[in-house]
Amino acid sequence: MRAERDPRPLLDALPGWRGRAARLKPLAGGLENQTYRVDSRGGTYVLRIAADARGASAEEREIALAVQRQAAAAGLAPRVVAADPAAGVTLSEFLPGRPWTPDMLEDRNRLGQLAGLLRSLHDLPRCGTLFRPEAAVSRHIDILREHGAVPPFAERCRRVIESRPAPRVVACCHNDVVAANVIDGTRPRLIDFDYARDNEPLFDLACLVGWHDLADGQVEYLVDAYGDGASAERRERLATERRAFDALQWLWLAAREASGAPSVPDAAARMRRAAERLAAPTG
Repeated sequence: MRAERDPRPLLDALPGWRGRAARLKPLAGGLENQTYRVDSRGGTYVLRIAADARGASAEEREIALAVQRQAAAAGLAPRVVAADPAAGVTLSEFLPGRPWTPDMLEDRNRLGQLAGLLRSLHDLPRCGTLFRPEAAVSRHIDILREHGAVPPFAERCRRVIESRPAPRVVACCHNDVVAANVIDGTRPRLIDFDYARDNEPLFDLACLVGWHDLADGQVEYLVDAYGDGASAERRERLATERRAFDALQWLWLAAREASGAPSVPDAAARMRRAAERLAAPTG
């Protein structure tokens, strides 16, 4: 089970915040982090606290912060106000608006906006560190082994990742593009850059497609809007990345269930759908 960390001392430890009057209100929706709205005389902010400060290294968190900072400078993400990477604490500006919900993805205008947002993110300078799905696979399988037997399908997921070809194109990516990580406002912006690294840019589209099980028409429109035309080569790359995402999704959900982490809604159904897609013939 996730142990809650006391937010007030962690906020006080950030530069300029010791003893500063602030009202903290928990925000719903976080699975990997505790999230609070912070209201102070200087403005409104969002405090994100890693549930397990040991979950990622300070170096990994620095990379994520660097990507968020350059995305914010381009108007694609909230500005980072203060951070303590070693403690897993980030304070960002509060973005007016609300997180997207899955039903919003049925609106083609919104899908087009998101495609443009991702294209702008992918045009930013690369951070210099590659996203390595094989490392995530090893972590998930270690958790499964620690909490019992490793299911046979976990090894199949490992083989999917091991057979993934090297990206033909590499760009600055978010690597966790789901509706809840998009904030609605005058224009959509991305939040939660924990997994941001350089990667095949179509993996970002694969996250959205696989997590929300988008219909074929939605997928075609998204890819077309992203690339000014859904070429055969782009469809092929997306198909590869969709399999990689499904393998990671299945393992992540299985590891969470085994370890007793906060449950993901419809986890069993998500795992079943991902397994069915991975079992389907390719080509």
